[in-house]
Amino acid sequence: MSAILAVFNRNGVPLEPGLLERILRSQTAQAVDGEDTLVDGPIGLGRQHFWITPEEQGERQPLVFAAAGLALVADVRLDNRQELAQALGLAPAVAAAHSDSHLIALAYARWGTDCVDHLLGDFSFILWDQKQQHLFAARDPLGTRGLTYYVDRSLLVAATEISHILAHPAVEPRINDLRVAQFLNFTFDEEEQSFYQDVLYLPPAHCLLVTSGDARKWRYWELDPERRIRYASDGDYAEHYYELLARAVRDRLRTTGKIGLSLSGGLDSSTLAAMLAREAGPEQHPLRSFSYVFDELTGCDERRYIQQTVDRHGYNATYLPCDDRWTFRDFERWPVLRDFVAFDPFAWLPEAVIQAAHAAGCRLLFSGSYGDVIFTGGRFWLHSLLAEGRLLELLRVLQASSGAIRWRRLLVDDGLYRYAPAWARQIAKQAMGRAAPPMHPALHPDLVRRTACAAANGSGAAPSADSRPAAAIRRSVYLKLYNQGAA
Repeated sequence: MSAILAVFNRNGVPLEPGLLERILRSQTAQAVDGEDTLVDGPIGLGRQHFWITPEEQGERQPLVFAAAGLALVADVRLDNRQELAQALGLAPAVAAAHSDSHLIALAYARWGTDCVDHLLGDFSFILWDQKQQHLFAARDPLGTRGLTYYVDRSLLVAATEISHILAHPAVEPRINDLRVAQFLNFTFDEEEQSFYQDVLYLPPAHCLLVTSGDARKWRYWELDPERRIRYASDGDYAEHYYELLARAVRDRLRTTGKIGLSLSGGLDSSTLAAMLAREAGPEQHPLRSFSYVFDELTGCDERRYIQQTVDRHGYNATYLPCDDRWTFRDFERWPVLRDFVAFDPFAWLPEAVIQAAHAAGCRLLFSGSYGDVIFTGGRFWLHSLLAEGRLLELLRVLQASSGAIRWRRLLVDDGLYRYAPAWARQIAKQAMGRAAPPMHPALHPDLVRRTACAAANGSGAAPSADSRPAAAIRRSVYLKLYNQGAA
């Protein structure tokens, strides 16, 4: 993904010569295909290029549209190019010559800040409107592409990389105690806080508009938790899910570069392996897979499952022996980002895959995420059964999974207890002699006092209930994917 940057001196002072270049040098990983900057008085835009889609090959951003008074930088992959081009009145041949970023600029020229209502895909972009004298930025509904910003009375700095914001001489990298306390207490309710004071994340599905005298943000899209899709059979649900997954994979295959897959022996990546083999074009075959394996720690080795997928779908497999990549090996070289703390103690394993894919010239690396939740339902499935009164089905699940599910914690503590009103929880606590949950030992009392951060108390929004858990649907989808032959 490319990195984008904007600096806006809201007090009208022209930008210091060379400032953008110095900021971009603080983090250069995305500058695979070079970088470019644009300065116009108090506004400056920059981009480190990492070209993925065929339409953006060779494109130099910032894009400038002098007649419209617009300049734009974007990190984007649009999945509705055809529909957007039709809405803009572009002939297919004309639209095919435009990059996704160019289409966003045309959409803004047509609909203004409402352009985000017409975009589908992964994106973050920053646009300077010379005529309106404002800077407009937006982030995709799921937050797949990041965007952070710092704003005070005289300055705005916005970027996809937080290191670029911290590299501005006016931004002091002061630790945000509140975010540290939330992290150590395993509470993540605040989606805007970063680990640095006054450096904020633009939340997913939000826009930001900044002028010399005003700065405001707003949500432009919201998930409707009440919307339901009803079908007559489990097979219909499976077919719809299959179509959505196939479309999602096809959208991400729009590239001229090599494609890789991080492949394990689990359901997530093997499902993707089957779908990629089916959807990838002949020019992208043979597909490449990268897997970490273990010659000594044989209990962790998934090679025999991986090899079945490789053989079935014709992958060019790379096996990476990782017995020596234990948790604290070469700790001084542990991969560290300025605003990301890795939970995974085995971070060296995916790092080995990334390095191998990069060495093989892959521009895209697919990996499975959250598949376990999709295929097993997660604990919220049990909450749904409880909330809907499907007690016999709930009982059967608990009996079948007695060794794997801590039913009291999931249903009483996380389920009944969390859904109950505050007064009912208090009565239950007194009746049962239940002590308040202890403060997490990592939280020092001084930190708690400084941040007024509550200890782990079970508070937070109740999870939304999925009204139709269906293991049969998930199983049929997986079997259909597994049985697909190589394209």
